Amino acid sequence: MFDTSKDVLNLIIAACVAVFTFFLCYLLYYIISMLKQANKTVTEIRQRIESFDALLESVKEKLTHSSNYLALLVKSIVSLMDFVKERKEKKSAKSKKTYTP
Repeated sequence: MFDTSKDVLNLIIAACVAVFTFFLCYLLYYIISMLKQANKTVTEIRQRIESFDALLESVKEKLTHSSNYLALLVKSIVSLMDFVKERKEKKSAKSKKTYTP
């Protein structure tokens, strides 16, 4: 079967190439599965960032609308306080007029 040492060398080289090819395919399989998992992770992170961005936009929009209402509320409170102050001044002016010793 093996006539010379060259035949044995060729057989060993063929076996080494087959083993190297097997390990190379094994390595490629794990690299591809790691890349696939990394792609899933990046996709999930991107979706979470987009949902967080949408949440921030919603909060910003609500704050903008509430600040408009807040300005109206502050104006109303100021006018109410002015009204109460005028009433107190009128009452104190009446009480000073009626109380003269």
